[in-house]
Amino acid sequence: MRIVVTGCAAFLLLYLFDCLKLAGYARFAGPFFFCGFSVLLGCSLMAAFRGEAAFVLPFLLRIFCLALTLLCFLLLLSALFFVLPFGRVYLKPERNAVINTGLYALCRHPGVLFFFLMYGFLWLFTGRMTVLWACLAWTAMDVLHVWVQDRFFFPRSIDGYREYQNATPFLIPDAQSASRCLADLRRERRNR
Repeated sequence: MRIVVTGCAAFLLLYLFDCLKLAGYARFAGPFFFCGFSVLLGCSLMAAFRGEAAFVLPFLLRIFCLALTLLCFLLLLSALFFVLPFGRVYLKPERNAVINTGLYALCRHPGVLFFFLMYGFLWLFTGRMTVLWACLAWTAMDVLHVWVQDRFFFPRSIDGYREYQNATPFLIPDAQSASRCLADLRRERRNR
């Protein structure tokens, strides 16, 4: 359980990142984000490879779960690092413009969905209960984190965020937002 608690503490570093950025100290904030992300990654690896498995799924089902884990991880990385303007979000003290296309047309915090699904599939792949507890605890911390961002930080630091809140679901996509997301992704693929 120490791994799960340490992973929860990583979210404190993510809160510090947001607070420093909002207070105008963005150039000092970036390391807190990357430290929090690194702690979570390290805890994830420890949870996935330590201890006995409580169950073992059939081989092909495990491979399928591993593939879904990796897909969700790539979608999470995409949502956090590639869709967003990396330098302006994580390194510079600039105000940002809202991004409401692609994954961010699906919901305001698509990373949370991919985060939860990644750990859920990782649990099925490994069969380790530590991964299940991590999935539940860290997703709860992530939901709380994005709720605070959505309510207090982003309306003050992202231009057009209030309108985005009115037009796009918080965490759970609906039919309209899923349709917008797919249309954006198709349009993006055609423009390449």
